[in-house]
Amino acid sequence: MMPEGLDRIRGARILVVEDSIANQTLARDLLQHAGCLVDLAGNGMEAIKAIRDANKPYDAVLMDLQMPIMDGLEATGIIRGELALDSLPIIATTANVGKKEMARCLTAGANDCLPKPFHIHDLYAVMIRWVQPVAGAAASGIDETAGAAPARAEVTLPRELHGIDIEDGLARVGQDRALYAGLLAEFAETNAQMGQEIDMAFVKGDLERVRFCAHGIRSTAGNIGADALTMAAAELEEQIADGGDSVTDAFRRFEIELERTVSVIRAADIATHRDTARWTSGEVELDRKEAEILIGILLDMLDDQDLGAQEEFEKLAGMLGGRGLDEALAELSENLESLEFANARSILLRVGQEILN
Repeated sequence: MMPEGLDRIRGARILVVEDSIANQTLARDLLQHAGCLVDLAGNGMEAIKAIRDANKPYDAVLMDLQMPIMDGLEATGIIRGELALDSLPIIATTANVGKKEMARCLTAGANDCLPKPFHIHDLYAVMIRWVQPVAGAAASGIDETAGAAPARAEVTLPRELHGIDIEDGLARVGQDRALYAGLLAEFAETNAQMGQEIDMAFVKGDLERVRFCAHGIRSTAGNIGADALTMAAAELEEQIADGGDSVTDAFRRFEIELERTVSVIRAADIATHRDTARWTSGEVELDRKEAEILIGILLDMLDDQDLGAQEEFEKLAGMLGGRGLDEALAELSENLESLEFANARSILLRVGQEILN
């Protein structure tokens, strides 16, 4: 049963600020299901630009706290200070919702804080609480189909996945089996090489990078009901933050759980509407799964300001050429050559949303 008053936010313009594509997809689809109009930003800097450039003001911002380039706290401060938007509801999202974190959110200017991984009912409840009622669709000129989530293909899920609470995962997305299957597949694809990347960071002693990765996986693992991995990620994050003596042990447990979770999902071979979806251009088909993997790798390289990003980009450009994205790809290439990593990341996210959704 959906919460009372959900119809009040139909037609509301919501900006979702989140660096994880999986979390972007989840928030966008759930909000669209409620009839909201959703825009996406990959970090605080992109959010500030989106708010400044918007033709119509947003009715609320769903703001992740921990993001590269500019985090949610800094972005919230700019929205309240420099942009002087005191009445714009900002709902912070974080996997660390303790009293200290809540105080930081409110001090920075957020109206509320939504724990991640969030449940569909919690997301709707906080939106109903803060979004001013939107005038009826007919009266305001809003198309009744605006914001509606795309139609879903039928999806068959396995009866069980070891270490994953399927019932909990489905409950979080309002029993949308196709969305949940997509989250499972995306989790496995995105994190297939993550164990190796985190291991390299740990060996180098880059614990901040390890902590950042663990924080991201903590919320996305929670979205799919991977409870053991969620707890292992939380333990690792806390050990690093506190300078604990058991960081190595926590890291090994996390590494094992991550590898096991990815393996279980991949072994299930879950088919989604996105797995078989392909773009056709002339005689060449584009495999979206392969494109998504390349985009994920390139996003990580841009976050690290890795000079090897140009070489990885050339692989992606070869896949996407002739599909109406040449202008964006040229702009992306120029920004990579001039080492404008933040701009390049923004363009890449737009390209990713264009071909993957």
